[in-house]
Amino acid sequence: MPRLPRPFIIEKRKNCNYKLTLSLSSGLPQRVCTEWYRKSFKNFPDALAIYRYPRNKSEAERGTLALIQYLQHNHDDVPIAKKDILVEIWLKKFITLDDNPRAARLIGLNLTHNFR
Repeated sequence: MPRLPRPFIIEKRKNCNYKLTLSLSSGLPQRVCTEWYRKSFKNFPDALAIYRYPRNKSEAERGTLALIQYLQHNHDDVPIAKKDILVEIWLKKFITLDDNPRAARLIGLNLTHNFR
């Protein structure tokens, strides 16, 4: 019978702290799991402050299970890092004359610009 994947991985650092990695088998969305890749327990939310400094691996596992339960109920409150530009902003950038790179190039060359 195959083993079930663990919902988390806990490793001990050289300075006696623990690092945590959540996996997709925890039931959390992928963006939350990537945010919790190789994170310290010091990054726990304020609601789980009692689990921030585990003394041994069993305390770290209990804290991790508490974090998973917390994130399952509150994963909508976790802010999303916005890296991509929105389509509306992108379209406005290339339609308006002020921000349009093509318009700036044509104006710099003293050429007429036909955008329509």
